[in-house]
Order: sequence, then structure tokens, then C-alpha cells
Amino acid sequence: MTENKEIVVPKWPYTPWLKEIDYLDKKEYAKELQEFSKPKYSVVNLTTAVDLEVKGLLRLPDKVRVVYVIDIDAPFLNTALEIAQANRKYNIQCTFNPRLYHFENNETNSFIKKIARIKGQEIGYQYEEVADFKGNIAQSRKAFKKNLSFINKKFKIKTLTAHGRTIEGYHTTDIFKFRGKFKPELWENLGLRQKAAFYYFLENIDGGVYYFNESTRMTSNEYVKTLRCFKPNDIVVMLHHSEYLHKGINHRANPTIYKGLDGVKHLFPKP
Repeated sequence: MTENKEIVVPKWPYTPWLKEIDYLDKKEYAKELQEFSKPKYSVVNLTTAVDLEVKGLLRLPDKVRVVYVIDIDAPFLNTALEIAQANRKYNIQCTFNPRLYHFENNETNSFIKKIARIKGQEIGYQYEEVADFKGNIAQSRKAFKKNLSFINKKFKIKTLTAHGRTIEGYHTTDIFKFRGKFKPELWENLGLRQKAAFYYFLENIDGGVYYFNESTRMTSNEYVKTLRCFKPNDIVVMLHHSEYLHKGINHRANPTIYKGLDGVKHLFPKP
């Protein structure tokens, strides 16, 4: 934890997305949706997963339970909206996690509202206050409370996900930790449920979960091939980034699958 020194956070610059490539590669993404639609899987968003876990119904003996999450890191909101629309056609649930600047800008905010209106799609908050305040935990927590209140005036946020470790070395989950361990009361006191925080959820499911995402770029063929590795009774948390599904990107990656976040359990090789 750094000393409690006042830090001024600059306004995040809004950069318009590249409209000529900001649309979904529908043919590519359909491969994943068609796989999801098989009887083998039950795909839910993070809020539904928390509901089911509380009732002891998250793990299914006859299906692979997939918890589907999409982080919106770049301003590819049109791509995210088209993903949500495609999900609805296949009756697939998903949690979309915009960052604060998406909520602050009227143009990007309008896309978030459209996503939130689509059945099965929900809006979470991808927080990064620790990075904004350069590791100052006290100021980060104060800012988080203010930011969440601002967002909740437009959307009822039920789940949180951290932006991750920054290039400066700050890990955004530190806002909710004490001596390296999560303190759920820090978000429960703000009206959120204990397992509504994404990384806490991953670490605290009985029997463990598998988790995989793009390490750099990844084809839908690779995602499908990875999904087929799982068996009934498995819980799989699958993370996409909306920018990796739009046209104009060369999708390639080595997905790494973790179980319970206790280390690499299976490395799926690049074809």
C-alpha cells in the first residue's frame, strides 16, 4: 500500500473506434454459438451463476456449465452490441464488462444501454481505480465507491471484474484485498453479493473451475476445440474481449486453462 498522498486522475481521453472494422465477424463467432447450443452445455452470465451457486445448482452432473463473460477494453461497442444480439438468437447468456470511460461518454453509453435491454445479457463493471491512483488503496476505494454510485444511476450493477495487472505493475484486485487476501465485506458493504466479484468467484467455487481466455488473439475454431475438452460436471468460466471478435483482427493465441487459479492445468497448443 502506498502513502495516502493526493493524486489527481486525468480525464480518460475518448478515442472513437475505427468504424470501418468495428463490426462482428459473424461467420467466425457463429462457430462458438453453434457449439454452445449443443445439449452438452448450459451457458449463463455471471449473475445467474452466482444465483445458482448460492442454491447449490451451479455444477451439473450431465452438462458442462459455462459462465460466459466479455470484457470491453477498447471502444468496440458496436461489436459488443452485435455479439449480444447474436447471443440472443442462440439463447446464450453473457456478462459484458465496460470500463468507466464507456459509462462516462454519451455515445458509448448508448451502446451499453442497448446491450442491457437484450434478454440474457447483463452489464457489469470492469474497475481499475488502483491503476488510476497509482496503487494508493485508500484513494482507490473512495473513487470506486463514487464511480459505482455514478454507474448505478444508469445501470444496476450486480457483478464486478478487475481490469487486471497494468504495465506499471498495479493489480486492480488489490482494492479489495488486505495482506494479499480478498475481503468480501469491502464490496458487500456496497450492496453486492459475496461472489459477485469475478476473481473471488473463480477462487471460491467448491471443486474448482476451469478458466480460459485469449492470451493474445484466438480463433473461434480454437475456442470450440478448447470447449470440447470439458466433460459433464465441469464448470468453465470463459472470457472473451469484444475487440478480438471484430473483423480486421488476426485471431491467433495459445489459450491457457487454469483450475481454481492454482496454476496451469492444461496448455492447449497452437494448431
